[in-house]
Amino acid sequence: SVDHIIKQKAVLSGGTIRAISKQLFEGLHLIHSKGLVHRDIKGENIMLHCPFGSNRFVVKIADFGLVKVSGGVQQTMLMSSKGTPLNMAPELVNGDGKADAKVDVWSAGVVVFQLAGHEYPIKANSLQDLSKLMQLKTITRPASIQDDLLWDLLLHLLDFDRKTRFSAEQALQHPYFTSFQALNDISDEARSIAASALQAQQVGDRSVTAYDTDVTYTVSGTEIKKAINYNPDVDLQPIYNQIPEYQQRLLSNQHNHIHKLHHQSFQQLLLFESCVLKLEIRKNFSNFVFWQTQDVPTNSVQIWRVLVTCTGGAGL
Repeated sequence: SVDHIIKQKAVLSGGTIRAISKQLFEGLHLIHSKGLVHRDIKGENIMLHCPFGSNRFVVKIADFGLVKVSGGVQQTMLMSSKGTPLNMAPELVNGDGKADAKVDVWSAGVVVFQLAGHEYPIKANSLQDLSKLMQLKTITRPASIQDDLLWDLLLHLLDFDRKTRFSAEQALQHPYFTSFQALNDISDEARSIAASALQAQQVGDRSVTAYDTDVTYTVSGTEIKKAINYNPDVDLQPIYNQIPEYQQRLLSNQHNHIHKLHHQSFQQLLLFESCVLKLEIRKNFSNFVFWQTQDVPTNSVQIWRVLVTCTGGAGL
């Protein structure tokens, strides 16, 4: 998860921080467009998935346990103070409980601040101290954040007034993501990874999406693996080596289907309550078990939970 990088205080390149942030806000924009508010955006809930052999990392927003339904992105509603205190927006800490989707934007801003600045924008040891510090409405720029465009974006994300705070959509339109500097910061490796994804898509790999082929979203695998001191391919390679060629082709088709479902998190948010798709992959990959409940209740919030258990595998 992104939390691994934050705790390591790893120094990432400007291009990698930008690509992670862009994927994050693209995901939030989708969630908010569906009338949902996550309410617990933090490093631990932002997963990093690396498709085997791709050397690219895909950001996935996880843990919708505190999700709130709203009538729209800008609709204000009563919202209890749920989530992680140091990631919570001021209106949840000191406000009257009226909030909207911009509480997620504040929390995402905290995560980006941590990635670039290696600390919280507001540091406190208790909720009471946090409340007092937030009333000062001041955030100090750390020396580690040298990028002026990034700092300007952070000031809009961490705006103490939710009415003027950026939405996720506005964040994506900021020059930090759209300027010549943003394009210039893209590494040669990221360009190569995006080009490889495009080639894979052209030969029929259905797991590759438009986001994988867009270099502005590409998170370099080499840099992330170094930052977390872990390479998932090392653990997965022996498993893939055990599979005969014909079984590997069959498994690849199944993986393409599962990856397609995962990548659709950037295209649509399909949520079905109490519907579980369980895929058990045993070490010999000879036994696939799919199970799904027959009666899916129709609720205003429908959640489709996908549980993937890979025996003998490893992940972030």
